[in-house]
Amino acid sequence: MLFGIEPVSVMNPETQKKEKDYWKPSVGLMMRPTFLQDLINFDKEGLTEAQIKMINPYINQENFQIERLKKVSQVAMNLAKWVFAMDKFYNVNLIVIPKKKQLAVAEAEYAEVSKLLATKQANLRVIVDKVNKLKAELKQTQDRVKSLNDQVEDCKAKLIRAESLISGLGGEKTRWKAESESLAITYKNLTGDVLISSGMISYLGAFTSTYRTNLASEWVKYCEERAIPNSGKFSLERVLGNQVTIRNWSLFGLPNDAFSVENAIINQKTRRWPLFIDPQGQANKWIKSMEKEAGIKVLKFTEASYLKHLESGIRMGTPIMMENVGEDMDPAIEPLL
Repeated sequence: MLFGIEPVSVMNPETQKKEKDYWKPSVGLMMRPTFLQDLINFDKEGLTEAQIKMINPYINQENFQIERLKKVSQVAMNLAKWVFAMDKFYNVNLIVIPKKKQLAVAEAEYAEVSKLLATKQANLRVIVDKVNKLKAELKQTQDRVKSLNDQVEDCKAKLIRAESLISGLGGEKTRWKAESESLAITYKNLTGDVLISSGMISYLGAFTSTYRTNLASEWVKYCEERAIPNSGKFSLERVLGNQVTIRNWSLFGLPNDAFSVENAIINQKTRRWPLFIDPQGQANKWIKSMEKEAGIKVLKFTEASYLKHLESGIRMGTPIMMENVGEDMDPAIEPLL
């Protein structure tokens, strides 16, 4: 009925009257290769009231209900579901179609209003652009005024600084001249001072402050005898020391006396490994504090795994300090030393 296929007339043997029979046309319809595709692509929108009235007497029968057909045949049940769906779609569509028409009318009205709104918005943009242009011109004028005022203030400040500079250059010239003369003398004495500094770093690290001073004084005399320029009175801190670095050492716990500062400079400048004779533990405390952020490892030869930690320190660049070193050391580290 929904596909518009006419029934055939057959004789009812009981009533001896011809009746409409849909069975043979239905079998022919279901035998089509495209039957399932025809169901999927069925024109639901084209259903008519006459078709729905034709199927109503059948779909309301007790034997046509889904639960009843489910016990008879899955195929019949699914076909019945499809018929119920078409009936429901038609009835729902009776409500939807008027709403679609109303939607079309509303969309047409909306299009008109949108067109009018676009015109108004275009006019508004022109006005806003004019206002923004006037605001930009006002800001440019204000910025120009501010710039001129700033230039006036800057010129006043420059005049004040120029007057101060001119008055101060007289004394600064004298200081620069004295500094230049001092640097010239320092540069001239650099050869002897560096020579003595090298000797102290290479040979005097293990000796007392008094012995260092006496020997440095002897070296100064030898330099003078051989006409090697030097400062006359040697100080390792003056020649190789950096006041900022020395101040940082002091913050990390280095004592402020000249002997300790000299030891720290020797430790910094030497290319060999340093051995600290440290009965009071001052150097030990200073190095641990200074190298804490670098992750210093403190080891002893008595530890079973010290070689493993030493190897790791060499590979990763971690500072290593060996404590309690005696006169004899483990031969395993001789190649490293």
